[in-house]
Amino acid sequence: MLLSIASAAISLVIVFLVVSLLCTTAQEFIAGVFSMRAKTLEATLEKMLDDEERTGLVDQLYAHPLIRSLAPSGRPPSYIPKDQFAMAVHDVLTRNGALKAGNVLPVFRILLKEAGGDEAAFKKSVEAWFDSSMERAGGWYKRQTQRIILVLGLAIAVGFNIDAMRIATTVANAPPAFQTTIMDGGKRLGTQASPQADLETLTRLQIPFGWTKDYRVAGEAGRWTSDWLIAWTVAVAGWAMTALAASLGSQFWFGILVRFVNIRSTGDKPAESGPAKPSEG
Repeated sequence: MLLSIASAAISLVIVFLVVSLLCTTAQEFIAGVFSMRAKTLEATLEKMLDDEERTGLVDQLYAHPLIRSLAPSGRPPSYIPKDQFAMAVHDVLTRNGALKAGNVLPVFRILLKEAGGDEAAFKKSVEAWFDSSMERAGGWYKRQTQRIILVLGLAIAVGFNIDAMRIATTVANAPPAFQTTIMDGGKRLGTQASPQADLETLTRLQIPFGWTKDYRVAGEAGRWTSDWLIAWTVAVAGWAMTALAASLGSQFWFGILVRFVNIRSTGDKPAESGPAKPSEG
């Protein structure tokens, strides 16, 4: 009984790890193709500098050599170090005389006042302001990527028929030899330095997934019968479970797997042998 529960749980952890790795790879590809990081940074700067119409400081910053050098020609950067941002802002505001005249955004007037007019202190304040703004932008980007990963997870789960409910049930009812193979496979994966797994991993461990010509979600049940509806409801729930689990990320599931390996590797402490008693006689 314990082996059935443990093997079913480990099979799901392996499945969720594989799907989350696939989702992360696909999401990174999408982010690169659509320049998601660069667009998030650009939108954040527009809000920070109150220049959503692009008539002021944002374009001047992007044209500044310190910022322009951070990305290939013609493309906006996806990351700006805080010190380069502060130096570029200070240089732009100094060259056009706006800083000296006080003709700047309210936030810069406040930072300049707090710095007591000291330019080095002003730059440090700009760096701190930029840092806090980027933390919020990171939160926005993370929520955006999680939504994308959730959609990708659902697409992968349905496309490859990775049904968490079916997998858990099948493994839990499998012969002990098969369950032991799953446990050993989980142990091997958990001893890796970093998560490395793909669909081939599931195939090698014979974890049930995929659309085969003999597989039917509802078996032989007639369409729209109660058995048919129940079978499809369970399947949809299994796909949704896979997608939701994948959205937690590969590091989360790899951490679960590593903890499992550590627990399995900890055996009973051998009894300490006491000093040999002298023989009587």
